[in-house]
Amino acid sequence: MVAAGAPKSGWRIPNMLWGVRLSILGHAGSYGAPGAQCSSYLVSCERTHLLLDIGNGSFSNLGRTIMPGELSGVFISHRHHDHLADLISLYHYLSFVPGARMHPIPLFASAETLEAISRLVVEDFGGILVPRAVESGDCLDLGQVEVTFASTEHIPGTLAAKVTDPRGTSMAYTADTGPSQSLASFFHGVDLLLGESTWLTRPDSAPAGLHLDAGELAELATRSEAKRLVVTHVAYPGNAAAAARLVQSRHQGEVLAAFDGLVVEF
Repeated sequence: MVAAGAPKSGWRIPNMLWGVRLSILGHAGSYGAPGAQCSSYLVSCERTHLLLDIGNGSFSNLGRTIMPGELSGVFISHRHHDHLADLISLYHYLSFVPGARMHPIPLFASAETLEAISRLVVEDFGGILVPRAVESGDCLDLGQVEVTFASTEHIPGTLAAKVTDPRGTSMAYTADTGPSQSLASFFHGVDLLLGESTWLTRPDSAPAGLHLDAGELAELATRSEAKRLVVTHVAYPGNAAAAARLVQSRHQGEVLAAFDGLVVEF
């Protein structure tokens, strides 16, 4: 695996053997933070580009990686705004910028999430984004990758996603979730786990479930036997670097802290 920061061109460490590339477009949890947009992650394999969530502010980073019209699909994990707000920015860009729209882009989400999204626009997506309901257990072929989904311990309709390339290399995204044995089974043996750690340690006032803290993420990664872990969705004033250090103290695998501009190739 190669990881590199890419705040400007020329920082990427070249790796001619990569099959899957994960680009962090936004990693803040629940709300934006200084230098951090909300959750958005681009998974690329050859000509396939799947966007996992597109939270507040993250659209501003998408064009640094690919042209938005090149997207093969968009997956929205659930209906909270820090995971979908900039879907409207993407839609407006594709609608109004000459030449931006290359083809209809499928929009994957649970029925509950699609219903919430439909209330954010006056008109439908006009064939620019094409809603497609998915649910736990579904498996779809998208270009060069296979994508499967599983329910998480969060609000109804929240889905985690696992992406597998033709070599069998896989990455998984926890979305938002509380501790879950079923997710540990779903993620088992993945090459890279992109995992949320909303809190460094769970506050006494926090509701049961809904999110993970660093210790709970470490336990999930260990039970999943994930080969590598990228820690994301840490709520300010916490930060991913501090969360990653806590996770590393309890987990034997490789751990990276997400930041906007991080690129991981594997």
